[in-house]
Amino acid sequence: MIGLVVSMLIAGAGGGADLRHDFVQCLKTAAAQAKAQKIGTDGFQAFAQTTCAASEAPFKASLVSANVSHGMSKRESAADAAAQVSDYYSQWDGNYAADAPVAAPAAAPTQNAAVAKSDTPPPKPQ
Repeated sequence: MIGLVVSMLIAGAGGGADLRHDFVQCLKTAAAQAKAQKIGTDGFQAFAQTTCAASEAPFKASLVSANVSHGMSKRESAADAAAQVSDYYSQWDGNYAADAPVAAPAAAPTQNAAVAKSDTPPPKPQ
């Protein structure tokens, strides 16, 4: 009997670990796709949330289920799961920002170019 309970706990933990792995793999793939598509750092998190919605939902559900089975209320469990998922997105957003290619800075206009664009002529030397 105890062996059955232990094997059920291990199997349940493995399912959650698999879902976590799937979600993290999705985030990893999303980062690679975003980099290939040259998505800016400000758009990565939305891109990842859209791309990984299918793996996020079962992972979040498994977190809620595990928390409830450990005595948390459904409301607390849902809030905790949402926070954990949000933490994953934030972490990967930071990773993407650190790893994203840096755009070349725009060249500063030269003084002559600034004068040429000005509506008023430069003062005449005296």
